[in-house]
Amino acid sequence: MDKQKLIRTIVTVAPVFLVPLITERKRIKEHPDVKRAADATGRASKKVAHKSVDFKDAVVDKSGDAKDYVVEKKHQYDQKRRLKQIAKQNDPKYIEKQEKKQEKKDRKEAHKLDKKLEKKAEKRRKQEAKVQKQNEKQRQKDLKKADKHMKKAGFTPSELDDAATQKSKQLTHEQVQNEQAELAQKDRRAATNQDNGAR
Repeated sequence: MDKQKLIRTIVTVAPVFLVPLITERKRIKEHPDVKRAADATGRASKKVAHKSVDFKDAVVDKSGDAKDYVVEKKHQYDQKRRLKQIAKQNDPKYIEKQEKKQEKKDRKEAHKLDKKLEKKAEKRRKQEAKVQKQNEKQRQKDLKKADKHMKKAGFTPSELDDAATQKSKQLTHEQVQNEQAELAQKDRRAATNQDNGAR
């Protein structure tokens, strides 16, 4: 169907239904069935309104009682909890347990600090060893430079002549002989003292 046709149809048919409704409105209101239906709906709406007000009041009363009950129970529960905590804090077993916990915690903390200290000490040792190696290398370099400088100057302290080497060997040999002689003399004295002590 076309829109225009639909509109024309509505315009021609609508007055057929609407005009009698508008003109007969008063007569419809005065009709006994309509009056009875209107009275019944009025009474029903009043009853529903009264019932809803009564229901609301009952709910408010009950919810107020429930709220008071819940508040009172919560207060009792909080009091019991506080009393248990106070009793628990004064209990020697609980105190001992707390002390053990604190001691364990302190030990853990000390262990952690000890590990940190060991790590720092190890790190420092490594750094010192590294610095010592660097210093040793530097000293060797300096000695080599000094030896080169001495050779250029004509003085060679690191090279010994044959005579000095012979003299060094002779002195070492004499020192060893002297030490052996002293040890032999001490052994003789010790043996003499033992013989005198045995008699």
